[in-house]
Amino acid sequence: EFPNGTQVFLNGTRLFSNGTELFTNGTRVFTNGTRLFVNGTRLYGDGTLHFGNDTRLFRNGTRHFSDGTKQFQNGTTHFTNGTKQFLNGTRHFADGTKQFQNGTKHFTNGTKEFQNGT
Repeated sequence: EFPNGTQVFLNGTRLFSNGTELFTNGTRVFTNGTRLFVNGTRLYGDGTLHFGNDTRLFRNGTRHFSDGTKQFQNGTTHFTNGTKQFLNGTRHFADGTKQFQNGTKHFTNGTKEFQNGT
């Protein structure tokens, strides 16, 4: 044990006086359960992964990307411009327009536009 309270174990692990552990592979474990890996990824006690590119992956499968996009476990994606895209290919735009996988669009004024141009 060092005068500052740091302990070094035979396997090379260091335990600092504040409770932080540093493993020989560079992983740090903080007293709140957060793990910080050498590549910058953080694993929080609640199971959330926070990657170096600022993407977050939550335990329920939801992903938050650095541009504000959110992708849910069911495949739905919410973009920052208000567009929602569903797993079946349907898109709902912020203005209320709906576009279906077959190319049909439904506008908020009741107009429908089909892929064949009608």
